[in-house]
Amino acid sequence: MENDVYTQIGLVMLIGLGAKNSILIVAFAKEEYERGRPLVEAALDGARLRFRPLMMTALAFIVGACRYGQRPEQAPSRARLSVRP
Repeated sequence: MENDVYTQIGLVMLIGLGAKNSILIVAFAKEEYERGRPLVEAALDGARLRFRPLMMTALAFIVGACRYGQRPEQAPSRARLSVRP
């Protein structure tokens, strides 16, 4: 696999997506911990409650990015991707 600009941008976006997901879980766990729940229980509940939305977001991102990994003759044409006035 080539390590071109598009690959590097994709990797940076995946790292950003993972960081965003981690921040959401930690923020939820912090709120629950401040309400008086034990730390481990708050963290596990945060991970359980945020798992489905995080997986849906990640899957939508991956499916949307898959078409850019195709060969040029299989990828959607640029004309269909542009906005026409």
